[in-house]
Amino acid sequence: MNDRQLRLNVVLYKEGEYWVGHCIELDILTSGTDREQVYADTQYLCVAQICYAMHNDSDFSQLFRPPSAELTKMVATATQEGQLSLHINRCEQQADLILTRLAA
Repeated sequence: MNDRQLRLNVVLYKEGEYWVGHCIELDILTSGTDREQVYADTQYLCVAQICYAMHNDSDFSQLFRPPSAELTKMVATATQEGQLSLHINRCEQQADLILTRLAA
């Protein structure tokens, strides 16, 4: 069994009329008019991507993406709004996920 601990950051920001949720480490984006739904959608996609990687990418070599300089600056000035801890058990692998919610 392979155990991992993953720490991911989701930054929420307004772009015009829409809210954007962006998981920095996985480069996953969602958008919509309801801020809480955007955050929930981003969480869901992060977990789905991790589950896919647990099944298909045993060393997670394809999971992470480097953030842009603009996004890095946004995160540096963002305010932490909370954390969510999840335990994922898939394909005889386990991962503890800590998802930090940030507001820009």
